[in-house]
Parts: sequence; structure tokens; C-alpha cells
Amino acid sequence: GQEATGAGGAGKMEVSWSGTLCLLVLVLGGPAVYLAAYLVARVRRRKSGGEYATGNAHEVVPNALGEREKWTSTQYLFGLVGYAIGIGNVWRFCYVIARDGGAASLLAYMLSFVFIATPLFLYEMILGQYTRLSSLPAWIQVRPRWTGLGISQFLLCFIVQSYFVMVIAYTIPYIASSCVDPLPWADSSEEHWFVDILGLKQETEPGVLEDVEDKGDFQWVLVASYLLVWAVVYFSISFGKQVLSKITYVTVIAPVVLVVVLIARTAVLPGALDGIRFYLFKFESENLKDPAVWAAALSQCLFSLSPGFGTAITMSSHTGDKEDVYKAAILTSCANTVFAVAAGFAVFAMIGNIAHVEGEAVEEVASRSGTGLAFIVIASAMPTFGAAGNVMSVLFFFMLFTLGLDSAFAWSETLTSTVEDMLVRQNWRKPPTWVTTLVITALCALAGLPYCTTHGSLILDSVDSFVGINFLL
Repeated sequence: GQEATGAGGAGKMEVSWSGTLCLLVLVLGGPAVYLAAYLVARVRRRKSGGEYATGNAHEVVPNALGEREKWTSTQYLFGLVGYAIGIGNVWRFCYVIARDGGAASLLAYMLSFVFIATPLFLYEMILGQYTRLSSLPAWIQVRPRWTGLGISQFLLCFIVQSYFVMVIAYTIPYIASSCVDPLPWADSSEEHWFVDILGLKQETEPGVLEDVEDKGDFQWVLVASYLLVWAVVYFSISFGKQVLSKITYVTVIAPVVLVVVLIARTAVLPGALDGIRFYLFKFESENLKDPAVWAAALSQCLFSLSPGFGTAITMSSHTGDKEDVYKAAILTSCANTVFAVAAGFAVFAMIGNIAHVEGEAVEEVASRSGTGLAFIVIASAMPTFGAAGNVMSVLFFFMLFTLGLDSAFAWSETLTSTVEDMLVRQNWRKPPTWVTTLVITALCALAGLPYCTTHGSLILDSVDSFVGINFLL
């Protein structure tokens, strides 16, 4: 294979052809399926003597500001499921469960999901279907005094979107590095994360990490990754709902398939049962008396299903009168919970394997760090797969990437629709959707550039705590 110099002078590395081939299949698989479907449909229409439909025609539904593009039931449901099942269902969910007592925290999460998050989610869906407006004009129509609530939702969505794209961008260096053998973090996943990716620390002595003095420099790998994610988001949502729906089908189905593969493979690792046992059967009932445990569980399910962002209002505004939003809400909530719990099996199986190899307790390994659960703890488990390490690494980090994209699509669509609706409401000229999307994307990307600096991860953690959790609650 072609040789490459490892980061930090770690020696010679070779291209992993298994990892590279796996990545190519994942990236090109969706477009290949759509191309095949396009060619088959075109051949059939020619044989039948009909003309090929371009798919540009679409239904519309009327609203107080004119009309808006209508989604089919399938497009609507896939959009909701993709929006709800995000990257937090893997790293953040599992971290909260591990930190707050295993099955006890899982019970608090389930109860919060059933009695708080799902009813709020359903309410927003009903409001969107009834008004057929995005969040801000919908609240204004309900009662003008609630304008502040709509503005708050818009600001919350804008701020969270700016840093959430950075979390997605973290996966790109790992996906690229998964195509190298041995994996660059094989010796120390913690050093790779803090030194090579974040630039937050430097190695003064072998195995000794210290904070860097100047924390204002850009990490150009992160800048490139961040802008790449924004480019994907922009081109996915700027050309209408029909294009977005086709992309959403892929980004929803792919993580489900990948998590099934991960569960099947991780379940046979040494120590995997110890991790799963901690996940499901370690019930620390005393933790249920701690309000902080309930607050963490509630914030997790609210951030996952995301009532309060106004996105469910915006997405439901594209439905018809006969759309069963109650059924859609229940299916979305169930899919979200099932995926989070299923992903927990794979994650805790890997955590159990690490604990087995290192001779430590499962809870100690699982609660080492928040975001680092994926980029430090789980990354360190990849070499344990042996010859399949590169393939499993590509699968895991590509799954995180696709999980994050759906949420980013939905939030960007919410911001764009809100601006467009408010322009129409004020009787101002509404520019083409791709122009509005470009302006909002540029503003969000500029707002998030500080996250690409060496102290960006510290800013992100603070903003996530005070905006993504406290503000949302």
C-alpha cells in the first residue's frame, strides 16, 4: 500500500484498502441506487411510450401567507425521524446513562420522554399543521404577544446549529484517518483527540500532556471539515423539498443499517456482556432521588426530540389536512428511543471490551468524558477489532456523520423557512430559496468559526451547557 507519515512522527503508515473501499461504498451507495432507479424508470417509460417525469412538479398547501410545498406522508415521517435521531443519540445519551447510574438513568429518560418530550413534540406538530407556518409567524398568528417566544426559538436554533455542525465536523478527520493502517490513535486516542484534532494540548514528555499557552489559533483541519459540512448542508436544502427528501432517505436508513452491523460485531467482543449488563441491569435507585439526574435525563430527551426549537412546527407546516400527525409523533418518538437504546448496546459493548482489556470498571471507562466518549473511549476500541478495525472505524464515524446531518438539515430548513415567511408577512420581496439559504448558512458558519480554534471545544462545551441545555429547559 501507499505509505504516509503518521501524525506526530509516529512512524510509517499505509493506506487501508479495506477502510477506503468501505468508505467509497458508503459515500457512493446512495447516489448509485438513485441513478439505477432513474435509469430503470426512464427505460420503462420509453418502452410504454410515455414521457419521463422530471419530478419537478409538486403539490402545495395554502396558508395565511400564500402557499407552501407539500410533503408526502413518507417524506414527512422520514424527515421527522431523521431530525429526531441525531448524533446525540450515540455519544451524549450513552454518556448520561453511564454517569447517572445505568438503568436508573435510563428509567428517568424513558419517563421524561413519554410524559414530557413527546406531548410537547406533538403539540408543535399540531400547531404547524394548523397554521401551515414556520415557528415565528405561527406563534404570532396564535397570539401577537408570543412574538418573543418565536424569536427565542429562532435564536436557540441559530446558536445550536452553529456549534452542532462543529460536532459533526469532528467526525470527518476520523473518517479520513480510518483509511490509514494502523489507525493514528492506536497508541493513544486521548493524545490524538487533544493534540492532533483539537490542538488543545501538547505532549511535553512521552505520555504527558499539557495545555497549550496560546489558545486562539485556528485548527485548519477543523476549519476545512467545518466548511465541508456546511457545504453539504447548503446544497442539500437549497434546491427544494424533493431533493432534500431523497437525501434524507439515505441519511436515515444508513445509520439504522450501520448500528445493526455494529451491534452484531461488538456483541462478541471479550467483556461486551459486562458493558451491556451495566447498561441494562445496574439499577442505582438512590440516583432517582437526585434532581440533577432527572434534569440531565429530561434535557437529553428534549435535545434529542427537540421540542422548543420550532422545527416540528416548520416541518408539520408542509403537511395536508388529513395527515395523521399523532401517528407520526408516536412513530418518531418510538423510533428515536429504540435507536438510542439500540446504539447503547453497541457503545456499552465496546466500553465493556475496553474495561476488560484495561482491567478497569465499566462505569469508570464510560464516564471519562462527554464528547470524548465517542472520540476517545470508543475510538480506542477500534484497534481491538483486529483486521476489521479500519472497516469498523469507518462504519462508526460515518454513522455519526450521517446522524448529525439530518438534524442539521432540519434546523437549517427551520431558519430558512422562518426568514422567508417573515419576509412575506412584512410584504417584502422574497428572494429565491437558494439565496436565503446561502445568507443564513454564511451567517451560521461565521458564528461558528470560533469553535475551530484551539479553545473552540471549551467554548462549545460552555455554549452547549448554557444554550443547548439550560435555555432549552
